[in-house]
Amino acid sequence: MDFGLTPPSAPRADKTLCDEAGVVRRADAQRLFDLAIERGIVSDSAAPDGLPKQLWAVDNHGRVFEAMYGGSVAGRYHGYPIRRSDPLFGQISAQWSRT
Repeated sequence: MDFGLTPPSAPRADKTLCDEAGVVRRADAQRLFDLAIERGIVSDSAAPDGLPKQLWAVDNHGRVFEAMYGGSVAGRYHGYPIRRSDPLFGQISAQWSRT
């Protein structure tokens, strides 16, 4: 990975969702971020600097991703895949197909 993250001291097996979804390069994450902005699939709520607090994208394999503003580093987004069992998965997939 080229995200520059510090590995956790006590990793959990369920915390590797991005690896599981195949997003292992920063360029892949940036592409998903750009697509979400292009399509306007962003939250109505905004951070203090005016950027959306959340945004969503769907990749070429139908996987849904969410990015949240702030995360572990102020002023940045932290993204992760949304599981198919999450009701938000269906909502975002449907909205994505309409845009």
